[in-house]
Amino acid sequence: MQVPGRELQNAYKVNGLKKYKEFDLEGAIEDFNKGLEINPRDISLHFNLACAYSLTEQVDKAYAHLDRAVALGFNDFEKLKTHDDLAYVRIQDRFEEFQKNGYRLEIPVAPPIVLKTEETPAEEQVQDDVLLAQLKRLAELRDRGLLSEQEFVIEKKKLTR
Repeated sequence: MQVPGRELQNAYKVNGLKKYKEFDLEGAIEDFNKGLEINPRDISLHFNLACAYSLTEQVDKAYAHLDRAVALGFNDFEKLKTHDDLAYVRIQDRFEEFQKNGYRLEIPVAPPIVLKTEETPAEEQVQDDVLLAQLKRLAELRDRGLLSEQEFVIEKKKLTR
């Protein structure tokens, strides 16, 4: 029976944590990812995946899940600086930049596409193309679940100022 106001426990999360504690990291990663299929906004699943990926030296995936956890509201930054299982992430050259970014990955910006028309000077066209590429990239990140709708709107406002 479900208690009002409480979410049912995600079985993949429970099994993943058990495997993680038994140091079956590949099994834990598999279960955590299945858990995210049920609840892609689960902050602890993203954090646990980051730890498991760090321990298996899959640094890009570790950073991606830390970024997502922070985007979803994770704010125990001291834990990111001290958690033993994130040691491999912290020794990477890019950790300092990641930290300066508020534990967020930078949004890659596509190179400008230069098109010249008679009506629009080349400089204005390049600026429009860069803005369009950035907006498309933000939409892609949102569609892939790496940005929430709220984050998308905030970043879009920053770009269109």
